[in-house]
Amino acid sequence: MTGNPEAASSGDPGPVLATFRRALAREMHVLRREPGLLWQQLYNRLQWEGEPVRALLEPEFERRSVPGAAPWLRTRTRSRESQALIRTLAGHTDEVTACAFSPDGARVVSASHDKTLKLWDAETGRELGTLAGHTASVFACAYSPDGARVVSASDDLTLKLWDAETGQELRTLEDHAGRVDARAFSPDGTRVVWASLKWLNIWDAESGRELLTLTGHTGDVTACAFSPDGARVLSAAGGLNDHTLKLWDAETGRELRTLTGHTAGVRACAFSPDGAQVVSASYDRTLKLWDAETGECVATLPLLGDARAVAHHPHRAMVICGDKGGSVYLVDLVGITLGPLVVTAVDLGNGLAVRCPVCCERHPLKEAWLGRVIDCPRITCHARLRVNPFVVRCPSAHS
Repeated sequence: MTGNPEAASSGDPGPVLATFRRALAREMHVLRREPGLLWQQLYNRLQWEGEPVRALLEPEFERRSVPGAAPWLRTRTRSRESQALIRTLAGHTDEVTACAFSPDGARVVSASHDKTLKLWDAETGRELGTLAGHTASVFACAYSPDGARVVSASDDLTLKLWDAETGQELRTLEDHAGRVDARAFSPDGTRVVWASLKWLNIWDAESGRELLTLTGHTGDVTACAFSPDGARVLSAAGGLNDHTLKLWDAETGRELRTLTGHTAGVRACAFSPDGAQVVSASYDRTLKLWDAETGECVATLPLLGDARAVAHHPHRAMVICGDKGGSVYLVDLVGITLGPLVVTAVDLGNGLAVRCPVCCERHPLKEAWLGRVIDCPRITCHARLRVNPFVVRCPSAHS
């Protein structure tokens, strides 16, 4: 390519160069396979940019458009992808079914119908490794709270634990009769809860020993989660005759209460960051908000389609929900005031620290904070934090 970025921008070349860098990042998944498409892919992205960029492209466009030049394909319609897209991670050979960030945000794990998981560098998009061992599609994955392990669930009816640094398979959990439809780590990383058919199991994440079996649902369990303090487990059923959520004591396995109100199966559920509320998304085309202490349904939002996913904002009274038709809803929980946000001290290699969900800063742990409610140490942040009495220590920091 020819042209002078400084001349084209008539001043500071920074914005033009940044535009080119962004375009390269978004096309890197193609260019790694087809480096000869550099001009075509960049032009098809950059032709819609402002005059300084177009001026830079023009000489090369003219040279490549004369009779006898090598053919290339110019798009006449602009890409509909989000302008927030940073890069695409390409490497799986079949549909990607799930993905998750590591706790420090430095890595991504993805699961696929190609029977593998992949680890990625979140900053560069570079593939770091492939976790191979499942014999059927992998449809769920998650990092442990310390980032040291990955858990995966597959259609081969197994749950696997992996070393997130080396990719080594650590353990296979397979004492169940059906597909594992949901799984979650406890906040301290010592336990895994997973759902298969109509029951849930809690296992020791280190030894693979079964600790508890939670029975009570009459329909297949579709979702589960630990409360932020690890004391309770939330489950949701999506069967024809069971449209309930249940709360369980995570230590004893005792059923605490049943949340009734949905008129069709429940597809997703989540705790609020203070553990005081529960949100649920259902095939009955509603989003519901519940009081986690009393089990009372306190609000309902009708949706345009069957609700398939829900997540709570990390520090605001807000949830996001998606339905089968592709609609995404960002919903304020009006009238709800969150209590102290539950946080856990984690050692990611630089000592135990508490991360405030509001200001996002990590604060070195003081022993007196454990099990207490504190003000965020940052003076300009007014968040109230409830520090769990346990800590999470990472065996080794990411290199």
